[in-house]
Amino acid sequence: FNRSDISQSSVERARDLPDPETLQGLGFAIASTGMAEGITEMEEFVEELDTSSPEFAEMVQEELEAEILRQAQRNESTTVSQVFSVAPDFVEEAFEAGQIQTPNGVRTIEPLNGWEIMTTGEAGEAQTTAGSAIVEQDGFDFETQTEFRFLDSFRTGGKPRLDRDIDLDCTFCTDNLRRGWHWVANSARIKNPTEYSVVQLRAIDQDALITREGEAPPFPSIDEDAPIISVVMVRELGNLRFPPAMITLGSLFIFTALVYLLHLRDLATIRRVESFAAEE
Repeated sequence: FNRSDISQSSVERARDLPDPETLQGLGFAIASTGMAEGITEMEEFVEELDTSSPEFAEMVQEELEAEILRQAQRNESTTVSQVFSVAPDFVEEAFEAGQIQTPNGVRTIEPLNGWEIMTTGEAGEAQTTAGSAIVEQDGFDFETQTEFRFLDSFRTGGKPRLDRDIDLDCTFCTDNLRRGWHWVANSARIKNPTEYSVVQLRAIDQDALITREGEAPPFPSIDEDAPIISVVMVRELGNLRFPPAMITLGSLFIFTALVYLLHLRDLATIRRVESFAAEE
């Protein structure tokens, strides 16, 4: 577990990640830029309320302002992982360029130094594990997982993964062969490369946890004064598959040697039979 400064993590590989604070608001900035460039998949992250809609007609001014605020907070809380889920190529291009043009000017993006952004779908298992661990860990004030929000998630290392551009629905195509080779190669891999995952989270503003009677629940906005906590997970199986692999290869060698010896015995028997038949 690491508070605020990921560069001081006890896991050396995790120190290569950019400062978590520099990623705050970056998801919304990338989504806004993407929408401006015509990437409609990002519309859900920059959507504005249509206050002329009939559902808002009966709202009093305070309720309308509260709903507009909720929508603005929802947009601004967009993470890079969320945007990456719908437009991975655009996000990768932004990180490769090292900057992005926003309405407020050019924003610098720190490199990931070999780390990969996890989509919200890919991060599900890691977030579940991190959430359970942080609640049980001494030294944190979280009693339930409703008291914090997950931010971005990253991973690096591990076995090679399929490329995102592979068509999973094809049957007879090059992509099918690539999937097959990927499965064979990973199945035959004896060593297990170490895999690192980092899940970042932050406490929710205490005021957002209070629901007042007759009012809609406030949006669970994060507490800007709370530190960003990075949960670093290491999956290292080492040479777990090496012993059974050696047993398999050894058994195959012994089996082949015995079969070859039986073959030599059969050949010798055949020669003796032929020699006996010739003498008769």
